[in-house]
Amino acid sequence: TGATVGAFMGIFNPEGISERWLKPIGKDLLISPQITGISFPKDLDEFTDMVINLKDRLASNPPSRKTSRETPNITVKPIPAQVSFKSAPIWQINPESQPDASFREIQFDGTYVRFPTDSIPTDCMIVKYRFQLKSDRFVRIFVNTPENCRIWIDGEYAFGRESGRMAPSAHRIPLNQSADLTLQSGIHNITIALVKPIDKEYLEWIIGITDGRSYQWLPDIFT
Repeated sequence: TGATVGAFMGIFNPEGISERWLKPIGKDLLISPQITGISFPKDLDEFTDMVINLKDRLASNPPSRKTSRETPNITVKPIPAQVSFKSAPIWQINPESQPDASFREIQFDGTYVRFPTDSIPTDCMIVKYRFQLKSDRFVRIFVNTPENCRIWIDGEYAFGRESGRMAPSAHRIPLNQSADLTLQSGIHNITIALVKPIDKEYLEWIIGITDGRSYQWLPDIFT
């Protein structure tokens, strides 16, 4: 709220902001170190000039629209996994040991999954993923779902929660939906127990593995 008020003040009356407030902030343009491969203005004044120039170049005209109706060529890499179903409610699953069940192979279209509820014959769905690290690494592993869940990593209970919001981003993942671990190179396993929704058409979840410091997603590690 304070930043928004300050922005309005700067737009309507820049001289109204005293040096007391301007001096600690300065005019440096701070860029996240994860943003690479582009050039950017050296300070806020140059950034402002760039925005004003953009306004003049656009001349208040909307961007031109493509007339082609071709479907974009977007390729989603399948993610291998294993699934099973358990009749016991999730609160009866002992977190000290991951569920023992008979699994079948499956492939999901990416790390975000919408599994039809009518295809879940029991109270609880169990999903297993396998991933490989090429070197020892500090990682953040998260599983975000609106349903009750429990998660094990390499057979050890890692986290779980009762139902809540979806926010599938490593830097702002909800509480009890992630674990920060230093893992050795090689193959690792993630087991997820998910409650079947009662009044929803789909059971939804997203799994992510990122660098534990930059939160950049690690691609092509599921096997």
